[in-house]
Amino acid sequence: MITLEQKIDPTKSSLLSFIKTNRGKSFDRFNPINEFVGQIKASGAWTYAQALTGPIGPWAQLAGQHPDHLLENFACTDYLGLAQHPEVHRAVLECVEEYGVHTSASPTFTGNTSLGKSLETMLSQILGKDCALLYTTGWGANYGAIVGLANRDGADHFFVDAHAHNCLRTAVETVKGRDYQNFRHNDCDDLETKLKKCRQWDAHNGIFIVIDSLYSMKSSAPDLPRILQLANEYEAFVILDVAHDFGAIGNGLGVLETIDLAQADRLIISGCFSKSLGTNGGFVAGNRAIYHQLMLYSPTYIFSTGIDPIPCAIAKRSLEIAFSPEGQYLRARLASNIEHAHQCFTDAGFEVLGNVKSAIVPVLMGHEKVARLVTRNLMESGLLVNRAEFPAVGRRESILRFTLMATHEKFQIDRATEMLKSAWEYAQEELSEEI
Repeated sequence: MITLEQKIDPTKSSLLSFIKTNRGKSFDRFNPINEFVGQIKASGAWTYAQALTGPIGPWAQLAGQHPDHLLENFACTDYLGLAQHPEVHRAVLECVEEYGVHTSASPTFTGNTSLGKSLETMLSQILGKDCALLYTTGWGANYGAIVGLANRDGADHFFVDAHAHNCLRTAVETVKGRDYQNFRHNDCDDLETKLKKCRQWDAHNGIFIVIDSLYSMKSSAPDLPRILQLANEYEAFVILDVAHDFGAIGNGLGVLETIDLAQADRLIISGCFSKSLGTNGGFVAGNRAIYHQLMLYSPTYIFSTGIDPIPCAIAKRSLEIAFSPEGQYLRARLASNIEHAHQCFTDAGFEVLGNVKSAIVPVLMGHEKVARLVTRNLMESGLLVNRAEFPAVGRRESILRFTLMATHEKFQIDRATEMLKSAWEYAQEELSEEI
């Protein structure tokens, strides 16, 4: 283990300290955040913005390290291992031969390919929706869905789960400023109370309920049947981001398997390809009535160059695999790894968060200083894992977010547990007087 060379100033223990400091007319306004980052780097606890060499997989090598120094990789979100799949790689080569590499125009104009259109059809069929539109990123799809569908005069009402993803919340703030309501995380009673009050004084304007199918910091899922029941009762639309469970959980539909998709007319589904499907890109799927509204008013659609053919080819081939017997095998293997990780971490005395056993396995670290020192020593020991701290999670609720892949082996999880326990014990001893 390496020692803590520099203590971190407790008055600057999180990024919150710098949220309101970016003022002034010179570059000096950025000094506080640069000083904070410099301090973390000096302590050896800076583990962000790592560059990998070689393809994604259960093992990773960081740029600048010795070629023989491989780390166990629990930091990437290739849940089914499809970015590593030879048939997916072959689809890229075939795509380049037929479609080239770039669309070179907005999809509202000519920035489409027949490959992309067939992918839209495939998505709408899998999701039981009338139509689907492709976006260059999942973030852009979520943002574009909300901003594109909302009333331009701000008359619509938005109710957002307290743990909703940044792209959803940023989109709502673009439309409404701060004039929207959070409801307590996964609390349908709180949501119903707010919906009822809203409809009592506004019976006419639109209501949007904004949720994730799997919340990525705490591995929790909503009661989707109840939320859709409330949406029908109060004539609201539901925008559901399926980024983290689509393709990876159950039979491939994740939380959508808890409802009758044919009856979920008020449900608008957004998502991405970057978790289970091996590439960048996103989509919005829903009732045919939303198609032209998004095509003409969604800013991240009309004002972005259309998604390129290569990610379309990857996503299409990945979908074919994901919703095939091979996909079921990969999900079963992933589920087995997830179960093993939960058992190992729990047996080692750690608290694993979440009400869903998903590919995201959040292990509670608590104090930010502990989490930083643990991740630093894990990298030194040969383990790569992502750390989340405030404001991504609550104060003193830092986590290590292990992301499991179908291609991981059980012995890697065993080794990761041993390294985590050793690093945790070291951090507790080193920081015993500070936390």
